[in-house]
Amino acid sequence: MEDEKLSFLKQLGYVVDSVQKYKEFFEILYDMKPFSIWDNRPANPIKYKDKDSEVKIDNGLFNIGQLQIELIEVKDGICYQGEFLKQNGPGFNHLAFFTENMELQLKKFTERGMKVLQTGSVMGGIRFAYIDTFNLLGCAIELIELKKRKKKK
Repeated sequence: MEDEKLSFLKQLGYVVDSVQKYKEFFEILYDMKPFSIWDNRPANPIKYKDKDSEVKIDNGLFNIGQLQIELIEVKDGICYQGEFLKQNGPGFNHLAFFTENMELQLKKFTERGMKVLQTGSVMGGIRFAYIDTFNLLGCAIELIELKKRKKKK
């Protein structure tokens, strides 16, 4: 089995009470425009605390060079981000890394005693998982599995 490393940080994630409000904040303060905003987006079923759940979110994505800022507002359903907002209020939530091997990365984290908070998938079958790294980092780590690209012949 190939030992894939998480090579670069892709995203800073914020859980917010209003994507619109924080979108305007980033636009005014940093002169940034979002490249994607989804309102009341139904997600595929997720697994949170070992239970299936269906959620709807508003989601905003901004690019700063190679780094992405993600805004997540939970509209409906029970999920990790909604619980985070209730306990902590709006704020920084996770660091996200891309991987091509979700199972390998999950195994690495769980073998070190870290718990998987939530798993699921979004458009096009892109899978994600949130790992509880709050005691170590003060935030979660999100793994985002990208499909392996086929090499051109």
